This record gives sequence, structure tokens and C-alpha cells, in this order.
Amino acid sequence: MRYLIAALLILASLYPTSGEADFCPGHTQPYIPYAREVVTATSGGAAVPFTAATYNVASKSPALATVIVEGGTLRAWSSGATPTTTVGQLINTNTFWVCGYDAIVAFRAIAVTTTTTMTVEYSR
Repeated sequence: MRYLIAALLILASLYPTSGEADFCPGHTQPYIPYAREVVTATSGGAAVPFTAATYNVASKSPALATVIVEGGTLRAWSSGATPTTTVGQLINTNTFWVCGYDAIVAFRAIAVTTTTTMTVEYSR
């Protein structure tokens, strides 16, 4: 039992906490969350961006957007291009990350078939 606990502690030390994870290459400091929002994307509607008034607050700019998807599948671009229900990166996972201020500003998403909610947390 003692060896099992020691092995678990060693394994746990190999994986960083969520505040220190290297989701975005080149970002070496811990991520500090400071803003959040819920964005709703609809199928057949316009592609939706993140809300600049939410992530550009008190001279803070995000390095990372952590996105939790609920309710469906999305298509998205972080290049500024406009996705459609058939064109764009298919996001069919529950969690994804958008790295870097420029990608966060340019991000657009649309729901593929049903209304989909993105719960977003911005970190600097």
C-alpha cells in the first residue's frame, strides 16, 4: 500500500495543475482567470465571436480562452474567417482552448445542427 501511495504521488507531480498547464505554447507563467461569459451559437444564424467588452477589461488581455461546449457540435475558425455549418474546424469535444490574444479576437463559431452554448473563461 505504501508503494502505491508513493507511486500515485510521483504520478501526480508529473502533471501540472490547470493553472500551470501549457495549453498555449510559449506561455510559461501560470494562467490567471479574470473574466467569463456564456456565448450561444445557433445553426443557420450568424457566426458568433467572443465578446470583446468581456475579455478586454481593466487593461487585461487574454492569453487563453477555455471553452466548455454544451448542447451540440460547432464549426469555428480562429483566423477571422467566417465558419458555416459545413465549413470550418469541426469541434465535437466538450472542452477546447483558444490560445493567444489575436486568435481570441478573431474567433468565430456557428452551431452545426442545434443551438450550442459555449461557457468561456478568459485567463491572462
